Amino acid sequence: MSKSDPRCSVFEYINDSQWVLRGQTETINNNLNPDFSRSITLDYFFEKSQRIKFVMDDIDSASSSENIGEIETTIAGIMGKKA
Repeated sequence: MSKSDPRCSVFEYINDSQWVLRGQTETINNNLNPDFSRSITLDYFFEKSQRIKFVMDDIDSASSSENIGEIETTIAGIMGKKA
């Protein structure tokens, strides 16, 4: 057992039918509290409901990964939050 090697993938729900990968962070080895440096840019449309999903995976090797968590929200939900 070792610490996670996390990577975050961002998906956007499009055409009311499918999740599309919009970007991924780098993998940070052996870190339970990663501070990712790679940003993922999405367009924001005020009038449109844009569902997004963050998926966190533990990347053990090039061919092995394990889902360690995910959450769905909207871009408007993020934009509307106060810091």
